[in-house]
Amino acid sequence: MLSARDSLVTGIDNQYGMKPIDQFLYFNVLPKIEVHGLATSEKVAGVKFRRKALTPKGHAFLAYIDRLHAEKKETKTDNRGEEASDV
Repeated sequence: MLSARDSLVTGIDNQYGMKPIDQFLYFNVLPKIEVHGLATSEKVAGVKFRRKALTPKGHAFLAYIDRLHAEKKETKTDNRGEEASDV
């Protein structure tokens, strides 16, 4: 989910010529998180396609995952530093 952060935040349009990752997110991931109120489907004015994007609740969840990921990285870095000083 973190690698697709930008696409999820700005939204993905259901239009011809979608990249494979966008197709995967639009048709497989976003409908599943939409059920939990983390994403929404909206009509784009003046065109025939729709856009799916994260809701404010989805943004908060993504920020939470970012924090967990950052803490995990810090823990790994700290552990490596401690191991090196014990030797």
